[in-house]
Amino acid sequence: MNLIEPYIESFISQLRYSSSTKECKGIITFDEIKEDLKRERITNQMIEEYKSQIERRGIEVDVDNDGRVVYITIRDQAKLILTPAQMRQKNEAIEHFRNNYE
Repeated sequence: MNLIEPYIESFISQLRYSSSTKECKGIITFDEIKEDLKRERITNQMIEEYKSQIERRGIEVDVDNDGRVVYITIRDQAKLILTPAQMRQKNEAIEHFRNNYE
């Protein structure tokens, strides 16, 4: 799941400058997923499991089997499941916004 962390961190960093962050979109190729899973090949079932894991983090996922890519969209910070480090980053971003823009 390391592939989605940069997108989450980008979304969180936007909170430093806006209390209403719109969204963060990204694309992950099947080859990147294969490498992340340390597999020589991946099946549709593996992609579906990967998709489910991302969705459990509060991220929208759309799989394009023809293009062999996964599109992700982070829209709602309230639904986003964060690691402890990401939660600290979010708190710091919100505090920065309040101290500098409110």
